Amino acid sequence: MLLRDLNSFIEENEIKQVTTANIMRADKFDDNGLFSNVIFGLPNSSRWRTQFGYIELNTKILHPLLYEIADRRASLLIKFFNGEVTINPDTGALEKNSTGYYGIPFFIENLDQVGKEFLAEDKLTEAGQKLIKYILKHRDLAFIDKLIVLPPQYRPVDIIRNKVELTPINSYYASLINDSNVVRFAQGNNFRTVTNKMQQTVYKIYRELTQLIRGKQGAQRGALLSKVMDFSARAVITGDINIEPNTIGVPENLALVLFKNHIIHDLVYGNRKGMLEQFGMKTSQLNAGRLIDLCKDRSNEVDPKLKQLVRESLEDVIKGKVVIAKRDPALHRHSVRGMYVQIVEDDSFHINPIICGPYNADKIPSLSAALVIMYKQSY
Repeated sequence: MLLRDLNSFIEENEIKQVTTANIMRADKFDDNGLFSNVIFGLPNSSRWRTQFGYIELNTKILHPLLYEIADRRASLLIKFFNGEVTINPDTGALEKNSTGYYGIPFFIENLDQVGKEFLAEDKLTEAGQKLIKYILKHRDLAFIDKLIVLPPQYRPVDIIRNKVELTPINSYYASLINDSNVVRFAQGNNFRTVTNKMQQTVYKIYRELTQLIRGKQGAQRGALLSKVMDFSARAVITGDINIEPNTIGVPENLALVLFKNHIIHDLVYGNRKGMLEQFGMKTSQLNAGRLIDLCKDRSNEVDPKLKQLVRESLEDVIKGKVVIAKRDPALHRHSVRGMYVQIVEDDSFHINPIICGPYNADKIPSLSAALVIMYKQSY
């Protein structure tokens, strides 16, 4: 399991904060609210579909993915959060229905003590023990103090006769914003109560998101299946232990097609502007496109140094880009994955053996199972 550092994600993508639960101010969306045109752009725009926001929680809570594992496989931990099980202040032992220490804030502030007690009691399932050990090892990622807000396209609001009708996920976001303002001034038992409530609200938001994504009518299949992509390529799969699980090895000639427009932009307007002229070529989109086509066809007419220039450009433009790898028929979500790109030298797609199973491909380094990758330039 690998959790994303939300603070780094927010900083890298310059995501703006949603600070108020107000939806409307006068007859327009509040500039600081959940549907702010300043934060998310105008309705039906690309930003409305792709721009995230975030909520400052003003306290730390357990990551909702880890909380779900606890909810499913470590009920004793959930009981500790809720106060059904507490830690005796005198003996440090876990007790039922006592007046000892409990709750999310105590768990976070005394993680080593609580973790040691839970593991020593040997009352957790094997999954629960693994969860506690993971939290102890990755405490910087296990707890969050911010929450990402989904783009408005996926959580619509209805305004009928100046009355705002919110979907459940928007109501949870609004409740979380209000509680985050309250928790700043809460103390003692009130602080614990509000923090525990916020933990529950974040978990409800997480559950809403999973329901939004999964299933035949979910956002994932609705956005990817039966849609026309700008570019696509098809090849067989090769299992490759040197490829990371979140990466797909793409043959150079296919990558040149998928990212042709990006390479043209790099050669004509970007970091390599003017380099074509060093080889006696006029810098233009047409000349750059022809050069890429010749490199794709592995033509011997191209100067090796020009080929190297195109390859270096390709390596640069694929950084951070994601392609969709889909094996038809896509019967489950594991047959449709977003992956980073790495260039390989043969004519097959390379994937890590641990994800060969969902694609119904052999784990050994041999050719099997046709795979389609798709790339949309608006990603």
